Amino acid sequence: MSGRRMRMEMALMEDGEGKYLEALVTEFTECEQAVREALYRGLPPEEYRRMQEFQQALQVAVEVVREIWRRHHGEAG
Repeated sequence: MSGRRMRMEMALMEDGEGKYLEALVTEFTECEQAVREALYRGLPPEEYRRMQEFQQALQVAVEVVREIWRRHHGEAG
C-alpha cells in the first residue's frame, strides 16, 4: 500500500465531520469536469482514449473515498 494512499485513508478515518471527504470529492469532481471539457473540445484518438480512462478513474475515486468514509462513519457522507 502506498504511503499517500495510507495517509489519505487515515485522514478519512479521522474525518468525523466529513470535511476532508468533501474536499477530496470536490477536487476529483472539478478535475473530472476539466477532463470532460477537454473531451468535448476534441482530442487526437489516443489522447482521447487516455482522457476517457482518466475520467473514469476520477469517477471511481469519488466512489472509493466515499465508501472508505462510510465504513468508518456511517451513511451520512
